[in-house]
Amino acid sequence: MGEDKSMALTEEGLARVLSNFPKQPNKLSGKHFILVIFDVPEKYKRGRDNFRYFLNQLGFTKLQKSVWLSHYDVLDELQDFIKVCDIGDWINVFMIEKPVYLPRAFKERLK
Repeated sequence: MGEDKSMALTEEGLARVLSNFPKQPNKLSGKHFILVIFDVPEKYKRGRDNFRYFLNQLGFTKLQKSVWLSHYDVLDELQDFIKVCDIGDWINVFMIEKPVYLPRAFKERLK
């Protein structure tokens, strides 16, 4: 196996990165959402945990452990974080229209 090429941030580093992003981002226009699906190997656990924390701080809703959804306009911030941490090999980001079906609990969180 190759060496760990992802960057794992310390709590201080992660806080510094997050401080550069808007506290209350704008909602995306219309019924658009950002969908993030990732499968970061266990070998890069710290980077994966940082990414989950980052998604949560940006206002994403966790649908499953590695599937997150947001209606906030944070695509640029998301792309920057992925580049800085060099974890793009395991992450898929989609801009979608409103999901066809979500359980009620998720719909409430996305309002």
